[in-house]
Amino acid sequence: MFNADSDLLLDLESVKVGDKERIVDHARRANEAILMKIRGIDDRDAADTLRGMTISVRRDAFPELDDGEFYVCDVEGARVVFEDKEIGKVTTIRSYPSVEAIVIGELEIPLTDAFIEHVDVENGVVVLRAMPD
Repeated sequence: MFNADSDLLLDLESVKVGDKERIVDHARRANEAILMKIRGIDDRDAADTLRGMTISVRRDAFPELDDGEFYVCDVEGARVVFEDKEIGKVTTIRSYPSVEAIVIGELEIPLTDAFIEHVDVENGVVVLRAMPD
């Protein structure tokens, strides 16, 4: 999942494109996108061979987090527990203009103190305080 507000991709020396590590010659913002010049990709035809591939970043390149923060990749697959019962697993997190929400099947639960008691990344558990109506 890409955080549009992050500048991480602007400062990396390399990224993984598909399943291959590639050197980044330079990167810059262009409106709401980031344009990267990948070493060895020198024309549109070569760039087109990368279309649709996922760009990944090594975990050690992620910025440090403050207490209580976590990355989406850290909670995907986490068990979600309410009143000591597992109600499912986090499939993803969706971002809306006013709130982010964990997704468990068709259910979306806002990531707010009203609904989330705590997120235990180390043990892969999200404990709910309440369920949405």
